[in-house]
Amino acid sequence: AVGNLTMAGETKPVTLEASGKLLPNGDIQIELSKTLNMTEYKMIPPTAMLGAIKVGEVVTVKLNIVLTPTISSASSKQ
Repeated sequence: AVGNLTMAGETKPVTLEASGKLLPNGDIQIELSKTLNMTEYKMIPPTAMLGAIKVGEVVTVKLNIVLTPTISSASSKQ
């Protein structure tokens, strides 16, 4: 998928690749992950304990979605 990602008020174009599978119960699971550099979105990597613990600029965002089909009342009348 191609689109725009907005974080901290900064928008950049991104391309996301996802994988999906049909689960035994009929649900559909979609997984994706995207590595981003926080400074490209004008974000300052967080720190803790007065700077003793620091987070790197590069982070990986992971998304796992499970879609469950439902039957609408319109389709159940057919």
